[in-house]
Amino acid sequence: MSETSESEIPLDSVNRGDRHGKDKSSSNKSDASIPDDNQGNNSSIIPTHLDSAIAGEPHALYHFIREQAQLPPQIGLHIKGYGFKEGGETVLNFYINLTYSVIRINHEDREWNELKVVRDGDGVGAYRGSGSLTLQWKPGRRFRVSHKKQNLKNGVEEYEGQSLLGINEDTSNGADLALMTWCERFCRDPAGMKEFKLRRLLQGFDSSTLRAEVLHYLHSIVRGDQSIKRVTADCQISSSVFTVRSPHWLNDLEDSKLFCTLIILTQLWILYLPFMHFFQGNYEVVSSCWNTSKVIRDEERPCGFSKLYARGRDESKLVAFWAPAIVQAIKDRENNGRTLTLGYLEGLEERNRDRAAYGGRHQS
Repeated sequence: MSETSESEIPLDSVNRGDRHGKDKSSSNKSDASIPDDNQGNNSSIIPTHLDSAIAGEPHALYHFIREQAQLPPQIGLHIKGYGFKEGGETVLNFYINLTYSVIRINHEDREWNELKVVRDGDGVGAYRGSGSLTLQWKPGRRFRVSHKKQNLKNGVEEYEGQSLLGINEDTSNGADLALMTWCERFCRDPAGMKEFKLRRLLQGFDSSTLRAEVLHYLHSIVRGDQSIKRVTADCQISSSVFTVRSPHWLNDLEDSKLFCTLIILTQLWILYLPFMHFFQGNYEVVSSCWNTSKVIRDEERPCGFSKLYARGRDESKLVAFWAPAIVQAIKDRENNGRTLTLGYLEGLEERNRDRAAYGGRHQS
C-alpha cells in the first residue's frame, strides 16, 4: 500500500445518499511496535528494521516475526475542519484510533486472526528469495556452497543431517513449521542485500462506508456552526508492512531521499532496478490476516447470509460508538492533531456519569 491520501467533501455537498466515493485508505510506514490504545500517538514508527543479529540468526528472526505478527495494523480516522478565518485557518484537526474498537485481539482465535505462510508447490505466486514471483523455492547459485549439503524433504531443509531449527514436525503446526523454514532459508542466503517482509492484512473493513457515515454525522452536528465551512474525513490504515533487512550500505542508501532523487534525475534507475532484481534476496512469504468482520450463513435473511463483526459494530454503529468523543473534540476545538483513544472515550463516559450523579444529588 502506498502513501496516505486525504478525501475531502464540502459540507454543503454531503447527504445521506452520497456514499459511493472510492476507498482512499492506505498505509503509512511500517512500525516496530504498536502501543496500547490508551497511550495515544505512536512514536515508534520506523520504515524498516535493520539488525544484523536478527537478519543472520534463524531463531531470533523467527521469534521476532512471530511477535510482530501478533500486532494488528492500525486503523485510524483523521478528521479536519476548515474555516475562512485568516485565509482558511484550520479549526479542527484530530485523529481517532479505531484499532481496538473494531479488531478482536485474540491470537488463539483463528476466526479473527490467522498467520498465513506460503509453502513450496502451493500454487501461490510469491517472492521466495528472488526478484520474481515464483511457485517454488529454488536455491540458485547463491546457495551452492561446497561445505553445505542440501536435502529437501517435505518442504523442510536439512544440512548435514541436522533437522531445521530442531523442529518437531509432530508437535508444530503448519504455519509455524513453514515460517521456520523460510527464516532458515533467509538467514543462510549468502546474498549481501536481502529483506524479509511481514504483511499485516486487514479484511472485512469498508473504509469508504465508514467515511461516508462520519461525514454525514459531522454535517449534522456542525451545520449551525458558521466558523466551520468544510470538513474532511480520511480513513488511514498504517503499520501494514514490516521489513527486516540485512545490514548493507546499499540498504542505507535506499533510505536516503537524496540518493533516490539522484537515481531518478540521472536515469540510473534503468540500471539499478535490474541489478536489484537479480542480486537482492527478496522474501515476501508471510502475512498476518486480521478480520474485522466475516460472512456467516443466516437462514432468516433472504440472501441466506449475514455479516458478523468482531466487535459487534458495523460502520454506522462504529460512528455512533465514537460520537461522544467526536462531539467533545469539536467543542474543545481540537486542532493539534491529538489522538483520541478508547481511554479518552471511557474518561468522557465517567465524567458524564459523575456529572449526572452530582446533578441528581442537587435536585433532590
